[in-house]
Amino acid sequence: DRCVLLSLVTNLAPGAAQPNAAAIEDIVSHVLADLSVSEKARQLDIFRAADMLSNGEINITKAAEQWGNLSLGFGVLHDVYPYPTLSNDIMKTLTEATRSGIPPLIGGEATHGLQMDDHTIFPCLLYTSPSPRDS
Repeated sequence: DRCVLLSLVTNLAPGAAQPNAAAIEDIVSHVLADLSVSEKARQLDIFRAADMLSNGEINITKAAEQWGNLSLGFGVLHDVYPYPTLSNDIMKTLTEATRSGIPPLIGGEATHGLQMDDHTIFPCLLYTSPSPRDS
């Protein structure tokens, strides 16, 4: 829990004043103390973002039907590669639905390659990574 929150707290906007270590510890301790066990568990979950979209638009009712109590928060949304406007709308909508106000992370592993409409698939070439024997 502390690693994820530390990352969120320290990755501020470029040029923003960075809090000192004591301030970060206070923020992380406060957030963890405020979260219920159910909310902490939800931060570790992964949700299929397409389950909340209807014709490319956010459908919060559909999200609640698929994921249950939205106020518990979200961990990671996967398999959605939205354009910036949709990504921002997803983050805003889901963050406002939570009690804690912790935004979901949007991402995907894409080891099979990333494909978007009208784009080329670029596979992740895992077989080209170095092995211990390559040193």
